[in-house]
Amino acid sequence: MKTYLIFAAVMLLLSVATELRCQEVRPFITKSTGVLLIADAGAKAADFYFTMRLTVPKYTYACGDIPGKGHECWPTTVTHLQELDPIARPFVTHGRPLAAAYFATSFGIDTFAAYELHKHRGNRWAQGLLLIGIGDNVAGAVHSAH
Repeated sequence: MKTYLIFAAVMLLLSVATELRCQEVRPFITKSTGVLLIADAGAKAADFYFTMRLTVPKYTYACGDIPGKGHECWPTTVTHLQELDPIARPFVTHGRPLAAAYFATSFGIDTFAAYELHKHRGNRWAQGLLLIGIGDNVAGAVHSAH
C-alpha cells in the first residue's frame, strides 16, 4: 500500500513539474502593456488634477436682508466639487493628501490586478482591465474639467 502511495505521489510531482516546465513564460511588461500602464497613470493624474482644481474655494460675497440689521454682505466660499466615483468621494472631499493616496493606491491595485490576470488568464484580460481603468479616469477628468 505504501509503495502505491509513494508511486502516486512521485507521478503527481512529475506531472506538475512537467506542466510547469511546458508553460510559456511571457513577461508582464510588454510594449502594449507598458503603454497602457503609462496611460492609466496619466489618466489618474489628470483626474486628480481636474478634481482638485474644483476643490479650490472661490471667495465671493453673499448679500441678504438680516432681520434687525437690514441689508448686509458677508464673505463666503463656494466650491463646485461633484465627484462621480462614490468610492473616491470621501477621499477627495477630505483634502489633497487623502485624494493623492486614493489615486496612487487605485493605480497600484489596477497594476496588481492586471498582473494577476496576466499570470492566470492571459494578456488580453490584463489589458482589458487597464483599459477599463483608463476609461473610468478619463470620464472623471472630462466631467471635472467642464
